[in-house]
Amino acid sequence: MGQVKYCKFCKKSNHETNECRKLKKLTEGEPSGNSGESSRSDNRTVGDIKIMYASTDFVENEHKFLIDSGADMNIIKLSALKNHVIVNETEKRNIKGISATTIRTVGTVTIEIFIKDKTFQVKFDIVCDDFLIPETGIIGIAFLKANKAIIDMDKDLLIIPESFAHNKVEPIIIPARSNCVLRIEADELISSDLVAIKKQEINEDVIIANSLSPVKNNKIISNIINISEQPFIIDELTTSHLKWE
Repeated sequence: MGQVKYCKFCKKSNHETNECRKLKKLTEGEPSGNSGESSRSDNRTVGDIKIMYASTDFVENEHKFLIDSGADMNIIKLSALKNHVIVNETEKRNIKGISATTIRTVGTVTIEIFIKDKTFQVKFDIVCDDFLIPETGIIGIAFLKANKAIIDMDKDLLIIPESFAHNKVEPIIIPARSNCVLRIEADELISSDLVAIKKQEINEDVIIANSLSPVKNNKIISNIINISEQPFIIDELTTSHLKWE
């Protein structure tokens, strides 16, 4: 039986993401009709390259971002995100904008974005809409380093090696005031069908509960409790986070 194709962008099952016509139309634009070189002035400013990103978490499906290798983090304006997107409001920081004025961020969010036919998990610091750039946000050195990206200013290119252009491990979001059952990836081969998990605090509000947990496909099924009023994000959860026997 063949594998069913599924597009993570338009959510249809008759094709894969790299074949999605809707995504290609959004990220590549309509053909200009000219066989010669096309102008890219709408996609760059003096000294800076801009790039179109698409995401199902964006209000308008696609937005233009400034590529800035001098920025320490990735930044996105709050109005670009759909209402259902969970913002981690416990992670705020002070940053300096273009005018050197100190700005307090709203929080952070990790979302799936598309560049052409490639998918990336990107963590953004969220700012209010009065942040002084005309674009939706900034892609900074955090993304460029994580994906070994190369900026070619002469050719208006952002080059990401093929080995890094793939789906990254998605962060785990523990909703506020919740008791979640999660599959935890084992760092070693577990021969038994059950393991005893000992209570462990990830922080003062998030607890891995005592449990006798089943093991399926070398993954431990366990409970994580969040007693705070805010969602909690774990970038990766493995048995290195656990005390078990």
